[in-house]
Amino acid sequence: MDPATTRTKGGYMLILGIILWAIVWVAIAFWPARIAARKGYSFVGFFLLSILFFPLALVLAFMVSDRAHMPRRHSY
Repeated sequence: MDPATTRTKGGYMLILGIILWAIVWVAIAFWPARIAARKGYSFVGFFLLSILFFPLALVLAFMVSDRAHMPRRHSY
């Protein structure tokens, strides 16, 4: 096999691996964001946090209180 062909295949495999890793990372980042959204917090905020710091976002999403079912205080 030609060394140039081997290098090209290796390069394609590396790029494919990086793309696959990025897709999985983004898909996993939806988990804490979805939990936080169900509790009444910002989906986008937790999604961005989980993209950068997934373990922290996951722990925070489980630890925050549920704002979705809290009675709201009215300001008159």
